[in-house]
Amino acid sequence: MTVLCTAVLTGLPDENGRSQILRIHTARMRENGKLAPDVDIADLAASTKNFSGAEIEGLVRAATSTAMNRLVKVLSVHISLTRF
Repeated sequence: MTVLCTAVLTGLPDENGRSQILRIHTARMRENGKLAPDVDIADLAASTKNFSGAEIEGLVRAATSTAMNRLVKVLSVHISLTRF
């Protein structure tokens, strides 16, 4: 039995690649008006040097989760205050 394995090694994305990855992972937020107008994709791409595509995706997911948690806390406080 012969098994042929192929490994493809790719380097880390350059700034343009990171910018594209950030645009892909924030596209729905932008389409739904949930991405703040002051979010600078180019600045984020410059700030994420040495990040892999998966790490950038994780960064966007973590930021989304943090924003959702803050929203839930604000809504919980608002609902609590309106009951009294």
